[in-house]
Amino acid sequence: GMAKSMTGEYTFAIFAVTVVALLVSWVASVYFVPYLGAWLLKPPAHAVSAQHLDSAEMFDTPFYRHFRAWVTWCVTHRWKTIGITIALFALGIVGMGKVQQQFFPDSSRPEIMVDLW
Repeated sequence: GMAKSMTGEYTFAIFAVTVVALLVSWVASVYFVPYLGAWLLKPPAHAVSAQHLDSAEMFDTPFYRHFRAWVTWCVTHRWKTIGITIALFALGIVGMGKVQQQFFPDSSRPEIMVDLW
């Protein structure tokens, strides 16, 4: 990222963006997300206390019923699940063969180098 060469010209932008993204992500994960979670997940004043809720009632929603059925199917048909996972992985490998491989883009600006002594 700090190279004083043609390589540095291309890689500094990637280096700078990655550093800024990592720093912002760290600040968000350490400070903002816990604050937001505490703020959003406050129980309402009139809510029933958690000790009176049965776990069957908490997870008896359409989303959890579909999710439970999907997980049960995956566990029951584990060899089909493993086969589908391997097939999707192989499809991803084949798909990566279609992606153009070019690390450094062609320079589109005119450039002349002159050595002056």
